[in-house]
Amino acid sequence: MEFSITLRSAQREDCKSVFAWRNDPEVRQHIFDPAPIAWEDHEQWFNKILEASDRHLLIGDSEGKSIGVIRIEPVDQEGGEISVYLVPGNSGQGLGSLLISKGIEWVAQHHPQIKHLQAKILGENAASLKAFQRAGFKESYRFYEWHAP
Repeated sequence: MEFSITLRSAQREDCKSVFAWRNDPEVRQHIFDPAPIAWEDHEQWFNKILEASDRHLLIGDSEGKSIGVIRIEPVDQEGGEISVYLVPGNSGQGLGSLLISKGIEWVAQHHPQIKHLQAKILGENAASLKAFQRAGFKESYRFYEWHAP
């Protein structure tokens, strides 16, 4: 099946949907902070990102429904960080790499000064690793942590 994905900037009316998607267990198991987020914290974060001129929250839509979320933030003058998750129920269809590719196109069109993007992916998130590789990303380093007991 072939998918056509369009990206749009998140709007205030997306706040509740993004909150529900982000707090879904399917999404939380693959992100760095898997704890559920309180509504007040989410709403504050959401409003800040909508008001920021250098940070972007994009919604990927396909066939009249939202299928994923992209967040793009600056890292330095020529670099940015991209994070992506699929709306629950959209995994396993190859949509991740398509959504990432659309995100790259969006950055090239709206922020041509950005010459490279980085993505931080949990090591056990094989689907995300595969999606970013399919979209042209290459591994550049690994990061290890130690936490006191």
